[in-house]
Amino acid sequence: MELTGGAGIGRICECSGVAAVANSCFSYLRKGGRVVLIGLPKQPLHFENPLPDICK
Repeated sequence: MELTGGAGIGRICECSGVAAVANSCFSYLRKGGRVVLIGLPKQPLHFENPLPDICK
C-alpha cells in the first residue's frame, strides 16, 4: 500500500492457488479494483469476509 500512496492496486492476478494469498488480495485492492484467480487450487478456497476490504 505504501507504493500506491494508500490508494491500493487496481488489478491483481492471483496464480498460486494458495488460500491465504487469495484472501489477502482483497486487502490490497483499491475501490472498484478487480481480482482475477487463475489456475486450479488443490483445496477448496474459502474467502474470509472480503466485504470490509472491498467496501472501504
